[in-house]
Amino acid sequence: MSTYGELIQALKVLKNIKEKRHGIKSLSSLCANRAFQLRIVQRGGWKDAILPLIISLDDDCRKYAALAIANLSTATPAHQQLLEEEVLRHLAPILQSEEVQEVIIYVLNALGNFATSECMWPALQELGVVKHVAGFINTDREEILINALFCLANMTGDPFERAWMMENGTYRQVWQHMTENRNLRVMQYALALLRGLAVEPEAQEILPRLGLVPHLVGIFTSMAATGFLKTLVLDIFLHLSFRSSNADMMLQPNVMAVIEQAARGDANLEYIPVGVAIIANLCENIQMHDLIISSPLYEIVQGLVQNDNTAIQVHVIRAMMHLALSPKYHHVLLATGVMANVCPIAMTNRLTVEMRANALQMMGAVCAT
Repeated sequence: MSTYGELIQALKVLKNIKEKRHGIKSLSSLCANRAFQLRIVQRGGWKDAILPLIISLDDDCRKYAALAIANLSTATPAHQQLLEEEVLRHLAPILQSEEVQEVIIYVLNALGNFATSECMWPALQELGVVKHVAGFINTDREEILINALFCLANMTGDPFERAWMMENGTYRQVWQHMTENRNLRVMQYALALLRGLAVEPEAQEILPRLGLVPHLVGIFTSMAATGFLKTLVLDIFLHLSFRSSNADMMLQPNVMAVIEQAARGDANLEYIPVGVAIIANLCENIQMHDLIISSPLYEIVQGLVQNDNTAIQVHVIRAMMHLALSPKYHHVLLATGVMANVCPIAMTNRLTVEMRANALQMMGAVCAT
């Protein structure tokens, strides 16, 4: 069996198309081995061996060259060097002209992996990659659709690309797949894309109007939903809760039940910090304090007052601080014993400034009455 070094050298000089097919197929397999990926890139020569084949007239050569790059793209530490060797400039044009399904899939997968690295963002913007990838959302080829959604979901990490998707209505096309496509993988990546867009204030207003919330509740309560799908649902609810005008919608019984289940850790203890964070965000809306205090959500916060997990306690203190802005509930808050924690939290240097400031603000609000 040839080493990756031997294959790289051979691909530079081979003329016979059958030998090239065999060579690039073998090299693409080695590129999937995490023990070799960084070495292949750092050793050099891969560029001259692989990239010319990405535009080969032979379908198999293009397919395995694209697969090789897709495999290398999973090695995040190699992204900077791959960028400097202009891998993106070779991949982007392929989306405009390629007809072989496997090549498109591998290129979309590679671009999606590259989109997770901030160093890649300026080049992806310059090449207009998001526009070309978004063009595949309406394809009837399911594997291409899944990889396009995967790529776009990762691109939402870049504020520039998020703004482009919002401006060009990408969320509408993705929403259509949420309501019409029953493939679980399509739903997963469509939801991941919407999760990324939900960071935008505009999306926090638009997505509930589309009818997303009942679907989120249905996914979270479904027996078929994976843990990853449920995490996506909670992340979207978290983003939606940042918009104060969404509080009334999120305090409806069906949504509140999801928040309650997450904050209690009924399905997974890892959901508790997100669930409590959502409650703390909702508490920011003073007009909703009456409803929150009389709901199970307050019971959850009350029950977590003595919890020593910082990731949970930071949101408990934040929720209490917001509720303390309603003087009529000061006696209710004091009855929880939370004040015993407030002073130590405010005085503990290792805690975040935000958490300590929230503790001080709560103390100040309560002491004012």
